[in-house]
Amino acid sequence: GPTPKEILNLLYQLKVKIIATNAGIDRIMTESGQILIDLPEKRIVPDIHAFGGGIRRSKRGLWLSMGIEGGWEKKLLQLLNHILENA
Repeated sequence: GPTPKEILNLLYQLKVKIIATNAGIDRIMTESGQILIDLPEKRIVPDIHAFGGGIRRSKRGLWLSMGIEGGWEKKLLQLLNHILENA
């Protein structure tokens, strides 16, 4: 039968953790309907504007809106892979 949603969610979480760890990201958390990718202020992530709206930089890291069109799950993986490629 089809894979249960809980298993798919677990696999997604594992994928996020593996990519984040390889990219040197210590923490990803949610706050006020946004996802914070905790990055040192001096860490440069080029071309975040290429991901379109819903992403911004602050002293604490990169913020991703959970209400973005096309789904935040896919955008988070794309952003994490971009950070990994530019680590």
